[in-house]
Amino acid sequence: GMATAAAFGHALGIPVRGVCSLDAIAAGTAGEVLVVTDARRREVYWARYRDAVRVDGPAVNAAADVPGGAQAVAGSPEHTALFDVPRLASV
Repeated sequence: GMATAAAFGHALGIPVRGVCSLDAIAAGTAGEVLVVTDARRREVYWARYRDAVRVDGPAVNAAADVPGGAQAVAGSPEHTALFDVPRLASV
């Protein structure tokens, strides 16, 4: 994880920065996209993006409680299937 990345960065003399995994999944997307991943306990981590820029979230909710309105969904396949919008490529 981060400790290993920090050690490599230190050894190579380069900076290391943490990145939200939802932001990484949304990178390069276009339009209104909802990104979801497993939060366990029958919930999802989610964030909404417009042209790859986060506009809402991140948050954790039951899938039924995630606000609607996205044109597409991306993230873990078993969780993107919970939303009735087109799915982008699986991660």
